[in-house]
Amino acid sequence: MDLKNLSVSDIKEKIVTFADKKTLIKFGIGFGSIIVFLIIYYMILSPIVEEKKIKLSDMNSKKVEIQDFTKVITKSKAKIKKLRPIFEKSSALFHSKEEVEGLYDSLSKHAGVNGLIISEIKKKETNTRHERKEKKKEKR
Repeated sequence: MDLKNLSVSDIKEKIVTFADKKTLIKFGIGFGSIIVFLIIYYMILSPIVEEKKIKLSDMNSKKVEIQDFTKVITKSKAKIKKLRPIFEKSSALFHSKEEVEGLYDSLSKHAGVNGLIISEIKKKETNTRHERKEKKKEKR
């Protein structure tokens, strides 16, 4: 057999002599089923798989972010715990009774200079912002 002078009809004759009609049908069905599988895979399954891959990578990146945020939160809580005593020490309005008396004296002097009279100083009960919100919720 000469490969240069090979034609399609020669190839067909060799295949027909090699296999009968049933064998050719079996090969045709096998080849066709492979083609159908590839079409289904690339049209239906491949987009679903790609979508899942994207979601998985997003989920993994968010897990890493959560770990980073947890570390930052832990460090921030430790820093807050360390700074709280300093804040409470420096945020008190009056540290002693003498300072309060000094304020009253100063108010009296300024009132006298401006021709005003302080008739009464009342101390009201103080509430935090949280307590005020709670009272508003109870009124509703």
